[in-house]
Amino acid sequence: MRTSFSITFALLVFLIMVSGCSKNDTSIMEKIRKAFPDYVHIDEIYHAEMIKNGSLVFYKSNEGLGAAFIRQKSEDGSKYF
Repeated sequence: MRTSFSITFALLVFLIMVSGCSKNDTSIMEKIRKAFPDYVHIDEIYHAEMIKNGSLVFYKSNEGLGAAFIRQKSEDGSKYF
């Protein structure tokens, strides 16, 4: 009884860790990608750090590694400009 509970609990913890919050990460990254001007070509976003009123983004482009600060347009952080 105790081992089946331990196995079930370990499996549940593993599934929670694997699922994580990856669903929300994709939408945030897409919002950040769309906030960049058209003349900035982004190959890959390496890291985005949320700061008080915006995001600090490190990205790879044709010209090398770049960094940008994108201010939030709305108070709840759902829109960037």
